Amino acid sequence: MARRARPLLIGLLVLLSLLGGAGAAFAQRASSDVRIVLPIRAIELDVAKADLALQVVNTTPERRTVSFEFTNVPQGWDVAVWNNIFDFRLKQIAIEPATTAGPTGQDVRLRIQPPGGVRPGTYIFHMAVKSPDGAVTYDAFPLTITVKAPPEVQDLGVTVAAQFPVLSGPPTSQFEFEIAIRNQTGAAQSFDLSAEVPQTWQVQFKPSFEEKIINTTSVLKDATQRVVVRVTPNQRASAGTYQIPVTVNNPANEAHRQVINLTVNVTGQGQLTTTTPTGQLNMESTAGKGTSGTFRLINFGTADLTGIALAADAPTDWKVQYQIDRVDLPQNQQVDIPVTITPPENAIPGDYIVTLRASHPDTTGSIDMRVTVAQSTIWGWLGIVLVIVVLGSIGALFLRLGRR
Repeated sequence: MARRARPLLIGLLVLLSLLGGAGAAFAQRASSDVRIVLPIRAIELDVAKADLALQVVNTTPERRTVSFEFTNVPQGWDVAVWNNIFDFRLKQIAIEPATTAGPTGQDVRLRIQPPGGVRPGTYIFHMAVKSPDGAVTYDAFPLTITVKAPPEVQDLGVTVAAQFPVLSGPPTSQFEFEIAIRNQTGAAQSFDLSAEVPQTWQVQFKPSFEEKIINTTSVLKDATQRVVVRVTPNQRASAGTYQIPVTVNNPANEAHRQVINLTVNVTGQGQLTTTTPTGQLNMESTAGKGTSGTFRLINFGTADLTGIALAADAPTDWKVQYQIDRVDLPQNQQVDIPVTITPPENAIPGDYIVTLRASHPDTTGSIDMRVTVAQSTIWGWLGIVLVIVVLGSIGALFLRLGRR
């Protein structure tokens, strides 16, 4: 019996030895010294990439250096561990020993970035934390990524609106409209800008709060771009209502073409011109005597001028008198106003400037008259009489002396 039992005992010892060796080998391949804290194991992805915060924890009293390994990663995907603060990849990290307070951990990021144009579906890959030589696997787990199908883009087109589509003013004004171009086509678009205006009028386009002139503008997806439409009428434009069609056109899609009608109400404005009937701006006068002239007013504007006030600027002690003080002047009409200019009696002969003025709240006009003053004829006669008296006195004196 003893001889038969000996081979059985030897076989049992060999089997235990083999099992012990296999257990030792398994202990080298798997360890719980380091583990990963990552509550999220499955995500639904509808953005370009995802960053998952995770922590690598050391539960031993010794420092552990670990590396990261990913398997079954779909082709074209970029999956890696990144630094939690700075933007660089991590291949290996060292984790300080655990303390009496508990395990020591290091925070990192797991970045998952699928390729452009990835198909919708579910993708599964595995992540493992190993020793630098890969002999020991500390922790491993699968990650499930579900890629959603992109939502269908609904093309709601382009809309153009203006808060104040009607503006009024005289033809000398600049009319600035602000239009809002809203892009709801589902993608960024470029638009050409144009407008129809009466002949000799001008139109310009510029971005809001900028002075540069543009002919095109780009509008991002689901965004609104504001553009100023500056309309400059002819200054001789007649009073009335003018329609300004503004076209916002997408060259890539005629369906996105929009037209908005802006309205300019031109109010009439008188334009005063002053002159004389002959066009001459000089006259002659005599000290102490009034000289008559004519002040001509012409209204070249697009509206009547009512209550034009007349005034004058003249040297001290000069008098300027109009036949009337105020005048009404219809559009495209003229009126002659008699005026009398009187220098003072003691005016020294010479040239003087007298300004004749016409004023209206909308417009003004003036002319400068050069007045040449001659000495009064009274002083000439007085001089002649004085000469005669002197000559008579001398003659009488000679006669008296001759008799002696």
